Amino acid sequence: MKTKWIKKSLCLLLCLGMATVVVGQNNTQSVLERVQNESDPELGELIRAAVERNAKLTQSQRKQPLELIRQVTLSYTQIKLFDQQIAEVSRRLEEVTGPAELRYELLLARTELEAKLMTEVANLRELMGIVPRHAFDQL
Repeated sequence: MKTKWIKKSLCLLLCLGMATVVVGQNNTQSVLERVQNESDPELGELIRAAVERNAKLTQSQRKQPLELIRQVTLSYTQIKLFDQQIAEVSRRLEEVTGPAELRYELLLARTELEAKLMTEVANLRELMGIVPRHAFDQL
């Protein structure tokens, strides 16, 4: 009797474990779903705007759509990475109470990251054909 109860309990635990795994997998998108659908609204908007602008160009000026999407995605990812790195270095700068050399090195690192960020923003602007507004721009 006790063995029968143990077998039923083990079977129930196994079924619950499998159900948990199935439910857990449903929350994670497959690679195909991630490739077909862009869940980041900002990146999706950048891609849409770049493809629309590309379609308006003359045949000789156009880029291949897939290459354009790859370049926009890569540039966007680099910009987000630089933003996070700059935030982390800035946070460390606020915490540093050690030697002045360490603070100097962190300031140089942040400046270098900011320069790389501006370069990547310029690349994305070029890809998308965007001329930014400036402080003295006439509306």
